[in-house]
Amino acid sequence: MMIERFGYESMKTLWTRGPRRDGLFIFPHTAARGSLMALLELGVNIPSDLKLVAHGNIEREKRSERGRIFE
Repeated sequence: MMIERFGYESMKTLWTRGPRRDGLFIFPHTAARGSLMALLELGVNIPSDLKLVAHGNIEREKRSERGRIFE
């Protein structure tokens, strides 16, 4: 999943560079999943170190760019 990978790579960069945030809003859910995987790898304690809020349309996000549904 491209968006999940984007969330993963972006979060690794964001967390290891610059000032640390104490909360983030992430859209869509697929990016949030990737971000969460990166944070767990980095040893970030959620919610003590970082609060996350994710928003999106899960049913719509199940569709790939080609319209196939992943269950």
